[in-house]
Amino acid sequence: MADRNTILNNLNIDPKDWVLEIGGGPTPFSRSDILADRFVDDNTHRSAPLVVDRPTVICDAHALPFLDNSFDYVFCSQILEHLENPKLFFDEIARVGKKGYIETPNEIRERLFGWPFHKWIVDTDKDGLVLRKNDVEQAFGVFFHRLQWENYEFSRFCSTAHDLLNVCYEWHGKPSFRFAKEGEYELPDEKVSISANDVIDIVMSCPYKNKFSDRFESLKKLKRLVPTRLKNSLKQSFATSAIGGRHSENSSSKHLFAVLACPICKVKRNMSMKMRHAC
Repeated sequence: MADRNTILNNLNIDPKDWVLEIGGGPTPFSRSDILADRFVDDNTHRSAPLVVDRPTVICDAHALPFLDNSFDYVFCSQILEHLENPKLFFDEIARVGKKGYIETPNEIRERLFGWPFHKWIVDTDKDGLVLRKNDVEQAFGVFFHRLQWENYEFSRFCSTAHDLLNVCYEWHGKPSFRFAKEGEYELPDEKVSISANDVIDIVMSCPYKNKFSDRFESLKKLKRLVPTRLKNSLKQSFATSAIGGRHSENSSSKHLFAVLACPICKVKRNMSMKMRHAC
């Protein structure tokens, strides 16, 4: 098992690489130079408002407004499961990037937490990612969401066992993926299931119930008092030397203007042009 910081600190990102992040939402990766997100004000599919603390482009992940090979690395965390057309998305990130990282909830996490707006369940096999339509029953409602927020031990477990609850996939050249075959992931009839009440009884029994709750509440209150800009600045300051810090905002802005293109025809966009385009 590995925590998320350990996983991210070992990504194949060189100090000079230009890193694009798609769908960073409220918690962009500290190493990302340029952000791309679709929704500015709509927080329906994210846990908090969008953070814009570096050059940002509002666009659709299915039609990225960048030239071919614009970036050395494309970082995509908790976005694939939301998309209408994964194949188009994979084609686009392979077009604009040379390598990258994709992270999604795995089936275990989907079954425990359950997000009804997620369109895909993502798994891996020896060749790459495996996707299938999300037909997982939302058995526990918001129970595990609240437990992670309120229970110190469970929150700690989710943090330290990040790869147990998520698919963490790094690709080079082009992401490898396929759609699951019909019946490939069906559970056998004799499979014994566990009910929501069984899980609640287990988790809320000793030693879990209310342990460290006072300390955890104090930490949460302290975190809420820290301004978002300061938190993001601290994350950047403590970015691992293994992958280096991101480029300066001025350099990132220059790079962004150099690689911007029409999202339809992929031709370089002249910044003096009117927004209306021949495509």
